[in-house]
Amino acid sequence: MNRKEKIFQYLSEYARIQTDSGQEPEADSGFIAKKLGLDRSNVSRDLNELVREGLTVKLDGRPVKFVPAEFYRKPEAEKRESKEFAFMIGEDGSLKTQIQQGKSAVLYPPNGLHTLLAGPTGTGKTTFAEKLYQYAKAMKVMKEDAGFIVFNCAEYAQNQELILSQLFGHKKGAFTGAEKDKPGLVEKADGGILFLDEIHRLPPYGQEMLFLLMDKGCYRRLGETEEVRKASVLIIGATTENLNTTLLKTFLRRMPVVIHLPSLEKRPLIERLRLIEEFFSAEQKKIGAPIQVYKDVVIALLLYSCPGNIGQLSADIQLLCARAFLEFKVEQKEVVEINFEILPSYIQNGRLESSKKKSDLIEFLQYSEDYHMFLDSEADGESGTGNLYMEISKKYEKFLEQGRSGGEISDIIEDDLEQYMNALLKKYDMKKEHYEKKNLLKIIDAKVYYAVEDILQFAEIKLGRKMPERIKVGIAMHVNAMTERISKGIMLKEKELNDIVLNHP
Repeated sequence: MNRKEKIFQYLSEYARIQTDSGQEPEADSGFIAKKLGLDRSNVSRDLNELVREGLTVKLDGRPVKFVPAEFYRKPEAEKRESKEFAFMIGEDGSLKTQIQQGKSAVLYPPNGLHTLLAGPTGTGKTTFAEKLYQYAKAMKVMKEDAGFIVFNCAEYAQNQELILSQLFGHKKGAFTGAEKDKPGLVEKADGGILFLDEIHRLPPYGQEMLFLLMDKGCYRRLGETEEVRKASVLIIGATTENLNTTLLKTFLRRMPVVIHLPSLEKRPLIERLRLIEEFFSAEQKKIGAPIQVYKDVVIALLLYSCPGNIGQLSADIQLLCARAFLEFKVEQKEVVEINFEILPSYIQNGRLESSKKKSDLIEFLQYSEDYHMFLDSEADGESGTGNLYMEISKKYEKFLEQGRSGGEISDIIEDDLEQYMNALLKKYDMKKEHYEKKNLLKIIDAKVYYAVEDILQFAEIKLGRKMPERIKVGIAMHVNAMTERISKGIMLKEKELNDIVLNHP
């Protein structure tokens, strides 16, 4: 009997005993591994193989539990339908009031109230709007096929003709290049939601164009003078700016609900922990292999300065997983390990804050020797070019076929990850509010930042022109990342040297 058969036999016997005694017949991989004296990651892998073979069923929840197919009882349809709509992390905490406001706005008869979402970059405004859309469908105030249409106002802020065309569509011949009639986003959003991201970038004439739609549900395509079209559209706007200085008062009056989303720093640590778990879980599903996250990493992620809020936290975790996955591939590990050593210095600094931060959660984590997150394998990895881990795997296999060593492959792909990281974090670190030195110095070593600043000032004098701030920040971040890698390499060499000296007879 091989290991997989042994696991299935034990699970079946356990399920039979549990059922006979009136208890639930499921078990998780950790429980089975302990009972059989096996490695947990191997048990998890075999259980997932049994799921693919149709012999066992995987249940939702944490920890992931399995039950033999013959003992699986499908939940009743009535129970599924009556299940309360889950909004998002913070529903019963820091976002309770905001979510109540949002739900009330969506349910208000006859078609809901137009709403503004305000808050710093990365606080989850887009996710909040999407959840309102899902809630509206769940509560049957919008049809199942209702649209959620996104329009980024910043992309067309300087072109009145394009804004009109994108929002309302145009008639053939309305302007040069308009060779046929084209519907706009308002028409696509009819019966659903039009989400106006960065609404503060919508110029006054753009705001005024929406008045007729918001007041009477009417609009005209660009170039139409007589025909009036009808549309029932709920508008949700998102902004990082002061509403009273960026939007017309006449426009604000038409947006009766304003919801302010708090920064990550102002949210409870327990919610941040749940976000961390959710992001790691999402990455694990893409990877398709078990992920182990150590206690020191969790504490650092809970306490490090994160100016880009939830968006940056998500991006940082994705890059940690990418680096750990590279190590997993090169060293042929059974588990993707997220350890303290792979953290960039600005996240490691969060661990240093634990001595200053008075929190029951941090104390619990510090004194729980065995605490770590272990996420079981739940998928074989998502296919498609959008999966970062698939790209890493392809490059690894390609370089391996070329006869390159593990060290060479690591260096090459690390360089790619560095560029990817800069592009991913650009959304959160390159915006105007994060150019300030006090924020930059939280993620870039002060010596590196000021050295780069001095060099670029000299270059500006020589070239006779001013460099864009985003170029300065980008160079500083790149140099900082390179410095970290060099320092890490030196530390490893010193460790090797110390080991030789200490172990030499």
